[in-house]
Amino acid sequence: HKDNENAAQPMCVVVTPAHPYWNATAAMLETTRRLLAREMRRGLIAVARHPAQSGNKTLAFHTLWEPCDFYRRFQHYLQLDFAGENSTICEGFKKWALPRVTQLTSDLACMANARVQPSSETHPFKDLSRPSWTTEAFFVGLRFSRGNEQDAQAAQGEASGEQKPRMDIRDAVLKYIEVSSAWPDKAHFTGRVDLRVSVLDRESLPPWCLTPTSEHPGTAED
Repeated sequence: HKDNENAAQPMCVVVTPAHPYWNATAAMLETTRRLLAREMRRGLIAVARHPAQSGNKTLAFHTLWEPCDFYRRFQHYLQLDFAGENSTICEGFKKWALPRVTQLTSDLACMANARVQPSSETHPFKDLSRPSWTTEAFFVGLRFSRGNEQDAQAAQGEASGEQKPRMDIRDAVLKYIEVSSAWPDKAHFTGRVDLRVSVLDRESLPPWCLTPTSEHPGTAED
């Protein structure tokens, strides 16, 4: 790969499997490596649990394609709500803002002791604060270890009064909001498009994100 010609150590070229194909080598992070390794281990476990039957040495595709427990894997999540006055506006804004989540996850993954994984899907839901709008939610899983306590903020509202480490992700989130707000068509839809970012713990996830459907009502960590 031409981008790797001058690299001290040649890198394997990573090409996305779906159209449109693009070289994702530059987007590969330590978090990505851990995710790929985890999924390979999961596949190995699936093979070990399903011995070949009747001489067939392969597993059914749906067995290996079983989705991971994304909404049980992390302690915290970012919820990104892409909203538009109608479905056309929402879809146009989402097509601009959603690909830029890659930069957000990259910025978060660069923080010490952070593990980050974006979801693979968006969830349409009815926002009760603006029920006539079209809104879709996207989630990013977050896990921060205790190895960076000197830079962590104290968690608020702990019943025990114990201070727990929490990373300051505001700069990364504000940067993402700024980039998303640069949508070229935004000037044509002033007051008709919106992006909201919320931080949730696992217990606060909306129940509809656990059961994907075409329309949702209202509102294990590894």
